[in-house]
Amino acid sequence: MKDIVHDYVPRNLVDRPKLGFGVPIELWLKKDLKPLLHDYLDAGRIRQQGIFVEHKVSNIKDQYRKSDKLNLNINKLWFLLMFNYGLTSG
Repeated sequence: MKDIVHDYVPRNLVDRPKLGFGVPIELWLKKDLKPLLHDYLDAGRIRQQGIFVEHKVSNIKDQYRKSDKLNLNINKLWFLLMFNYGLTSG
């Protein structure tokens, strides 16, 4: 099958290693998942769970909200959200 594809697509595109793809986490958190971010990382919920340090989670959220450029805390925020979502969903 690759031999047939080589007739139509340049070899450097077909024979290159597989690449991953980016996930638009920042876009999701700013739009569709914004309500989840508010609910699941609420200071009261974080305090009640007693797993994470409330003020540190609040700082990460605040830095994310105030930043216009690529936010370095986006992965931390995502992991915190997914962890807390998993606690109540599973």
